[in-house]
Amino acid sequence: MAQRHSLVHGILRGLAAGLAAVLAVGLLAGPAYGQSCPADPAWFNPNAPEPDPTTTRDTNCAIHQWAMQEFLFQVQTVDGLTRFLGLASPHALFLYSGDKPAPYPGGATTLFKMGKDMARLHRTGKGNAANAASPLVFLPRTLKTPNTTFDANTQAGSNSVLVDQQGQWAYYTASINKVYYDYVVNKGIYTLSAFLSAPPQSTFPAGAIETKSSWRIAVKDGTTYIPNAAKSYYTIEAQVCKDESCKSFVPATMALVGLHVVGLIQGHPEMIWATFEHSLNTPDCKNTPSADARYSFYKAGQNCGTSPFWDTCNKASTDKTTPSEICRAHPQGEPEGSQGNTANILSLNQSFHQLLPAGSIWTSYEYASAVWTTGKVGPNGLIVLDDSEIRGSKKAANTSLESFTQEQNCLHCHTYQPLQIGTCFGKRDDPNAWKNLYSSHLFGLLCKTGN
Repeated sequence: MAQRHSLVHGILRGLAAGLAAVLAVGLLAGPAYGQSCPADPAWFNPNAPEPDPTTTRDTNCAIHQWAMQEFLFQVQTVDGLTRFLGLASPHALFLYSGDKPAPYPGGATTLFKMGKDMARLHRTGKGNAANAASPLVFLPRTLKTPNTTFDANTQAGSNSVLVDQQGQWAYYTASINKVYYDYVVNKGIYTLSAFLSAPPQSTFPAGAIETKSSWRIAVKDGTTYIPNAAKSYYTIEAQVCKDESCKSFVPATMALVGLHVVGLIQGHPEMIWATFEHSLNTPDCKNTPSADARYSFYKAGQNCGTSPFWDTCNKASTDKTTPSEICRAHPQGEPEGSQGNTANILSLNQSFHQLLPAGSIWTSYEYASAVWTTGKVGPNGLIVLDDSEIRGSKKAANTSLESFTQEQNCLHCHTYQPLQIGTCFGKRDDPNAWKNLYSSHLFGLLCKTGN
């Protein structure tokens, strides 16, 4: 009997150990999370190079890996700031005077005027000296209308702003890399007349990068809105207009809540739209009501309703003081436009957090989603954007950048049609007005120049 008991006990211990091993493998390397699409440890080195845009990436995982590697490159510290904040301002390229821009990253010559509730980055470090006289501009987040062009990543609608739970507006800015900047300068399409004459089939070269970032106010003129923000957010020192005249500024600490990394790589002239955001922006809609009071754009206990409408959240409002109630309608940008898309995003996120150095501020952020196309080009040279050609996350959205328009994705608006980047380009339904370059809404600044 004793021998039988010992034998049974041994078998049970073996089964338990085997089960534990299986579970460990499943958690660390299973198809849903672990190593189905891992990050490369080499990407996390402080001076790791940018991913090669000319490399062919023909799988879902490979494109998501490009997005993660590009993100890590853009958040490297260069002279005290993340790299993406040291890129050129679009206002240094599309000058309101219509003059030829200065060599990258541009100069201080611009007719851009600060206005009510705008903010600007207080640049420091010799690496940013070229742009020091023309600081990066932050704008409050409004929904796009035909008359607004700089805040280029929202949908047509009202003039609502995203308001955090402290009653402060979210702020936004964009930046472009040297490949993007030099292409526009060398082609001479930094004026409206030249741009309108550009061939419809023209696209940016591989390596062109555009970033769009979203920010909360952590501290403004001595008032704290996010206690100890630097412990859980990437923060920068900035200035905010003191009053509507914007003749003077008050100091402000800005906390990063979202980042779009947009880039053109080999075989993808449409540009890939990848987005990252702070993990405490909002809860998933399906997990509301949530008792967590730490979210930036969601009030603890708010019930957002039921799928697919989430009637009590994600609603644009003309009230610019009441905090917005936002939830994430489509985690990982579901539904999938490519098989394994959700699993690959989850896998990358897991290895991303495992590989970050201890204490890294980027552990507070996550890869949300990305969308792209098959790269197909039609007989007219225009990028094919039919739904059947969409890949990745078909409802890719960032809760701090597309708060009110999560039922669409970036490629619904960033197309070859002059939809929302200005009224000076022609009508949306006029094929003679279509251009691939319209995929970057920053060209909408040309409608302001009139040149």
